[in-house]
Amino acid sequence: MVLTPLDIQNKQFRKVLRGYSEEEVNVFMSRILRDYEQMFKENQELKEENKKLGSALEQYKTLEDTLNKTLLIAQQTAEEVKENALKECELVQKEHQLRLQEMQAEAEKKLTRLKDEYQVALEKARSLKVQLKSYLLAHLELLEKDNWAEEADLTTEDSVV
Repeated sequence: MVLTPLDIQNKQFRKVLRGYSEEEVNVFMSRILRDYEQMFKENQELKEENKKLGSALEQYKTLEDTLNKTLLIAQQTAEEVKENALKECELVQKEHQLRLQEMQAEAEKKLTRLKDEYQVALEKARSLKVQLKSYLLAHLELLEKDNWAEEADLTTEDSVV
């Protein structure tokens, strides 16, 4: 059991013959009581301060745990955002690739169609050229025959005259 200042103050010694000087014991006890009271108060104050510091330490530990959890969540969220951004980027890139392929396929179809149309136009032009040439040759032939006939008419007319 811990002695309190009150225990020291109320302590009574038996009086015996040939004992210690009562005045010296009382003076010494007063001094012990004063020192002990001071140490007891300091001890109580230190216990209170220790209690407050322990409570503050618990609050700081709780705050530290909360901050660590928050930091971890922030890191995880940052990673998720990064992953989502990469996935979205890949998706956009694939969409652009598909669109580009579609555009290339469409352009190739159009080019093929235009080449076919060009070939058809060339064939028509050749055919028209051949037809025109035939037409012109036929008319030239007719003209030449008509000239012979005119020459023949002229020659017969000259001979008749």
